[in-house]
Amino acid sequence: MPYSGNGGRGSCSFKIPGITSSGRPCNDKNLFKNCKIQKLIRYPPLRPYLLGIMDSFLMKKGREDPRYFPRRFVLDPTTLRYYVKEKSNPKAVIKLVDLDVCLAPQKCSKPYSLQLSYLKDGSTRHLYVYHDDPELVMQWYHALRIGKLGALKKGCSGGNANVYTPESVVSFLG
Repeated sequence: MPYSGNGGRGSCSFKIPGITSSGRPCNDKNLFKNCKIQKLIRYPPLRPYLLGIMDSFLMKKGREDPRYFPRRFVLDPTTLRYYVKEKSNPKAVIKLVDLDVCLAPQKCSKPYSLQLSYLKDGSTRHLYVYHDDPELVMQWYHALRIGKLGALKKGCSGGNANVYTPESVVSFLG
């Protein structure tokens, strides 16, 4: 029976979901059809950065030149690559195990920036990147951290996540 919100005096009436017009509950077979509960079932969108996978353009600071240039960065489960030209070979391929990432707005005078540090030929190399979209920068930050954690789990004692060396934990948290 329809429910009247005005105590039966007005024209304001609506049906209670899951109840038929006779006042009995819908059976399971017709629940979705009659009561239109399909609208309530929603799946969250898949976020690739939570899997440690990203592909986008970031502005990278030049090594000798203080200007920023657009570079394509590609993150997969084991490496980070960046390209000077979109169709060429990668300029650098960095293993996630060797990569450290931190937010760096003070170091490069851009509000939404990252500092990527890794070892190359025995010395530490720093890449400074930024983007105007703060959400994209945070997605990159989380993707790199998640990717590194996955690489550490995979590389540490054959996939056993319970065994870490103190150096790997400090390096990851630092």
